[in-house]
Amino acid sequence: MESQKSLLGSARSRHIMKTLGFLLLILTLFFLYSDTIAEARRPQLQVDCQGYPRNFCTLELQRMCGSDGQTYSNKCFFCNAFVKSRGRLSLIRYGPCYGARNV
Repeated sequence: MESQKSLLGSARSRHIMKTLGFLLLILTLFFLYSDTIAEARRPQLQVDCQGYPRNFCTLELQRMCGSDGQTYSNKCFFCNAFVKSRGRLSLIRYGPCYGARNV
């Protein structure tokens, strides 16, 4: 009788662990997929970088967050980097990137 109870208990534990593992997998996939969807729905911000690169940039502070995770001090620094990246750099937001280094 005692061994039957322990067998039932271990079978129940395995079932619970499998169910929790499955739920964890589903939640992980959901969060990964939802982040991808949010990224795709984010509107692309456009910046006119004609006339760049420039040799000198002013020191005005109008921060811009680039897709490379860097905060650019202003449009001039951003557009110089845009040209250098051959158009691969895009604007994520006006304002600083969170936890990024400044350029």
